[in-house]
Amino acid sequence: MRCAIATIVVVLAALPAAAQIPRGDLPLPPAADAPPPAPENRVPPPPSIRDLGEERYAIGDIVVDRKTSSFTAPGRILDIASDLPLEFIVAARQATKSYETLIELSSDAYQFNIACILIGLTRRPDQQPRRHFDPTPVEGDGVDVLVEWSKDGTTRRVNAAELIRVGGQKTARDEWVYTGSAVLPNGHYLAHISGTMVGFVHDQASIIQHRTGLGLGTYGAVTLDPAVSPPKDTPVIVTIRKRTGS
Repeated sequence: MRCAIATIVVVLAALPAAAQIPRGDLPLPPAADAPPPAPENRVPPPPSIRDLGEERYAIGDIVVDRKTSSFTAPGRILDIASDLPLEFIVAARQATKSYETLIELSSDAYQFNIACILIGLTRRPDQQPRRHFDPTPVEGDGVDVLVEWSKDGTTRRVNAAELIRVGGQKTARDEWVYTGSAVLPNGHYLAHISGTMVGFVHDQASIIQHRTGLGLGTYGAVTLDPAVSPPKDTPVIVTIRKRTGS
C-alpha cells in the first residue's frame, strides 16, 4: 500500500511532466469548419484519487486495478456516420476532435493519463510523432484497448481496432502504445487542449498511439465498421490494459 500511495503522490506532483516539443512541430490549426479549440487556460483542479482497497483506485469515473495492470472508463458511442473520416478512437467529453472520434469518455485527459501511469506505463515524450500523419513508427509500452457494451442482455467485447475499417477493409493491426502526449512550451498539456486520448494518425496530442499508424496521409481512409460498432449513444466501457512484457 505504501508503494502505491508513494506512486500516486509522485504522479500528482509531476503532472504534467515537462515534455517540451519545438514550436515548429505544433499541429496545424483546425480547418475553418472545425469546432473552436478549448481555452488553454481551462485547467482542471488536480484529480482526486480514492482508495477502493485491494490496489484498486477511482479517479473520477475511471477505476484502476493495479493487480491486473488495467483500468476501465465509461463512455458512449458518438454520432459518426459510417462514411465520415475517423482519426481517434477515444476522446474526452466535448473534445475539439469529437467530430473525428468514435467514443467519448466522461473523464478528462489528466485523469486518463494518471490512470495510465498507475498501471505501470512509462511516458515516452521523445517518441511522440514529429507531425500529423508522421509515417515513423511510434515506440512505447504496449497496451490493449478493449471496448465492451451490452445489447439485449448480451455483452460483447472487442479490440478497438475491430470497430474501424481502413480503405473499406478490416484491419488486423492491433498495435497500441502509450507515449503520454506532450506539454507545450507554455506548460499546457496538449492532450487536455485537444481532448484526444487514443488515436491512430500519429498526431502529437494523443496519450495512446497506434504504433504504425492507420490511414496515414490518406484522410478519410479510416471509418467506423457499421457491422461491428454499436449505434450512437450506446454506453460502452473502455479498458486499457498493459501488455505483458511491456
